[in-house]
Amino acid sequence: MSAVSSTMSATRERPTAARTYARAALGVAGRTHRTTFRNPALLTPPIFAPLIFFAIFGGGLGAGRRSAAIVGYAATAVVRIALGLALLFAVGTAVGVRVQGSAWNVVALAGIGLAYGVTVALFAIGMALRVRSMQGAPAMQVPALIALFFAPAFAPLALLTGWIHGAATWNPVSYLLESGRGYVAGDTTDVGRAVLALTVLLPLTVVWTATGLRRAERTV
Repeated sequence: MSAVSSTMSATRERPTAARTYARAALGVAGRTHRTTFRNPALLTPPIFAPLIFFAIFGGGLGAGRRSAAIVGYAATAVVRIALGLALLFAVGTAVGVRVQGSAWNVVALAGIGLAYGVTVALFAIGMALRVRSMQGAPAMQVPALIALFFAPAFAPLALLTGWIHGAATWNPVSYLLESGRGYVAGDTTDVGRAVLALTVLLPLTVVWTATGLRRAERTV
């Protein structure tokens, strides 16, 4: 008799548990939807990102215009990078940072920063062409952050020890930072390695973006 009662009690509890689960799920969904529709910044990307990709890879644009759209995005990235560099230089000067190098050193420093920024932008564009989803944003950002993490971003390469020194030695981004640090100090160093790194990285990211464009065209 007790076994029958336990079975009947468990049977009555199951719908209650299911209703509780459903109410919790609906509550989270409702709260998320309210937050999304009240915040246009959260609502706009999921709506317009597919439309942009449709415009680029759909029937509206030919192959030449599709590549032109990619060049347009890259040009926009160049402008943003240049503005960021100018702002960073202005803030640094305002708080007392002084460049010991010559005017040409400053130009070279800005050139390295701009070239690396373009490299990262091309990588992000190539990844976006492959993923074509807002969920792919971390895949665009994380590699660039890891490259900086395993580089002498906060201290010269000579001061690093242990495994991080070994990783930074093989990281091409390290020599971009080292050469930039040398330009600031007025003592050019690792310029050849920095140029070599950019000579390799820039063409690779151009190929990465071009193959991403062809892959996206095939899958539309």
